[in-house]
Amino acid sequence: MLKHIFLVMSVLMGILLNWSAVQAEKPTVAVFDFDIGKSVAASFTVTIDGQSSHASFEISRQTNLLTNKLVTRLTSSREVRVVERAKMQMLMQEAQLSESEMTDPANAIRMGKMLGADYMIFGSISILDPSIYVKNLPYNAGRTKVMSLVVGATIRLVNTESGLVEAAADLQAEQTKREINPERNLKDMPQKFQDQVFSDLADKLASNIVNTLVPVKVAISKGDTVYLARAGLIKDTRCEIVDLGDPIPHPDDPSIILGYMEESIAIVRITDGLKNMSKAQVEEWLSADQTIPKGSICRPIE
Repeated sequence: MLKHIFLVMSVLMGILLNWSAVQAEKPTVAVFDFDIGKSVAASFTVTIDGQSSHASFEISRQTNLLTNKLVTRLTSSREVRVVERAKMQMLMQEAQLSESEMTDPANAIRMGKMLGADYMIFGSISILDPSIYVKNLPYNAGRTKVMSLVVGATIRLVNTESGLVEAAADLQAEQTKREINPERNLKDMPQKFQDQVFSDLADKLASNIVNTLVPVKVAISKGDTVYLARAGLIKDTRCEIVDLGDPIPHPDDPSIILGYMEESIAIVRITDGLKNMSKAQVEEWLSADQTIPKGSICRPIE
């Protein structure tokens, strides 16, 4: 009986140790609140029957919305660990540092150690362009209301070991919606519509961050079908498959690896973002032998 109990405990301990090792391999990120770019306005144009007026836009709510959605997307990716927001705020108050002071490499290294984060993510809403256009329909059929919203954001990925910006991206999302004979206020842009655009942008930002920190790899391929070791990739995303070769050392210090030799193999398009992996189809072969080695890197094409 004791032998069986010991065996079960050994198995459980092995599982826990393996899980801990896997968790430790994942990069840890700290996401700071998005700020608002200087060119972003708090109002937008509404055109009704050719007459233009202005309506207000609650910008502060949008920055919080984007920050929270990005944290949710990164957490659900299961590829990175995210520092709890409450812990970040508490430590920043203790250190008496503002987010703007995090751009100083020394402060970034200091805060990174306090948070236990490998990377810090800073973002800014660079584009916020909503518009509403209302006009009469022919034959007294009523009115049509067209809402459009473009949201753009820049992100910077700061390495807390060096305090330097390791990667940056500028992405945007856009949606348009048409309503016939709208019941609500003509100047109103429904929150549900806004949320969807910010969700789309958060998806793009999270995908960019995760793919930068943890590149998508090929699990297996068969003919023109490629299976990728990453769940839930966005359908119709085009990617380049590259095979990494020999390392490229720094000419002055061979211990520093600048990157790897690369061979472009194919351009693929994501067809299914499945629960445990994603599926893609080759659109164009870039190599003569038309084979994709296991472990090849899949990079999204912007």
